[in-house]
Amino acid sequence: MFRTTLLLTIALFISGLVQGQLFKHGKKLYTTVVDSWNIEQYKSFLSSYPKSKYGVDITQRLLCKERNDSYLHVINSKDTTALEEYITKFDTCRFCEKFLPNRHLKNLGSKNKDLVQLKDSLESKRAYYYWINVTSKSGPLDFHSMEQFKKRYPKSYFNVLCADSARIRQDRYYWQIALKKDAAVGYKLYCDSVSQGIHKAEAEQLLEEYLLGEKLLAETVHKTITEGLRMLKSIRPQSKFIVQVQQKLKTMEQADFLVCLKKKTLVSWIDFEQKYPYGYYFKDADKKIRTLLGLSSLAARSPFGTLIALKNSLNEPIRSEYKKINGPTFTTLISAGQTDGIIIPNGTYIIRDMKDRSKTVIHKEKLTFSGTPQSYTIE
Repeated sequence: MFRTTLLLTIALFISGLVQGQLFKHGKKLYTTVVDSWNIEQYKSFLSSYPKSKYGVDITQRLLCKERNDSYLHVINSKDTTALEEYITKFDTCRFCEKFLPNRHLKNLGSKNKDLVQLKDSLESKRAYYYWINVTSKSGPLDFHSMEQFKKRYPKSYFNVLCADSARIRQDRYYWQIALKKDAAVGYKLYCDSVSQGIHKAEAEQLLEEYLLGEKLLAETVHKTITEGLRMLKSIRPQSKFIVQVQQKLKTMEQADFLVCLKKKTLVSWIDFEQKYPYGYYFKDADKKIRTLLGLSSLAARSPFGTLIALKNSLNEPIRSEYKKINGPTFTTLISAGQTDGIIIPNGTYIIRDMKDRSKTVIHKEKLTFSGTPQSYTIE
């Protein structure tokens, strides 16, 4: 009897130990909830069996489920903080992969697909907010902020728009500098800084014009200035430099022009025209020469002639006649003590110098002219 009671007691004791261990780890409940992927059931298990050997597995599954369920909320959220918290919390998590594929964790995909998408979404949202901030606060000439945006968010879908905006702002920025400087250096800066600018063609033309105009204003050789002025007019007929260069030519010629006005002789005007060809007073000199030669404004002035300068050292006027062999006769009247000249076509002439009143011939000779200026003194 005693022996039977002892055995029964031992059996009950062992049974109690087994039941206690089972109760402690909750194996039965674990097998019931483990594949449910129910957050509330997982939390209830952990609350009931905080020291269960199955707690690690349940905890991992709980985090995976929370990660899966919160993904849709976070991916559609405009709150970048929520995105950052999600990424920070699960960025180093690798145990979810052992449960995949799983219809209960369909938002996770494989290889942390959710994290990849969220990082892209976070970058996109940051780029969006930064873009809004840049475009709303930066000025119309601020292309540096656009360049900073492209460096900071190289994969942003705003980059095409950003690049276009940067080009427009850069073009506007350097064009404003060029207009403000209104000098060759400003237009050169624009051409060097903007590859395909809106004002590229105009800037290149203005640069050519300003380089030439500024060079002519610094030039001291009359011939170089007049040749450059013709080129300047061909580049831009309305160039502001034309008036300035013409004024410079006027200053260079004015003293000699006033002397010629006082002398009133053909020789002085011919000398002036040769010294300042195509200058500021070129038309005035041509008009004076035509008047002295008796030529109309439409008559051609032949380049195949010889300038003959005559100095009258006598005390009375002298008339000179140039009779071309088989050709016309040209005459000139020189006052006492004056110098004058005449341009006659090249060829061979019979020359007579006569006192104006008495018609007395002072000398008579035969000469050939071939274009080299000649000078005579009648004494």
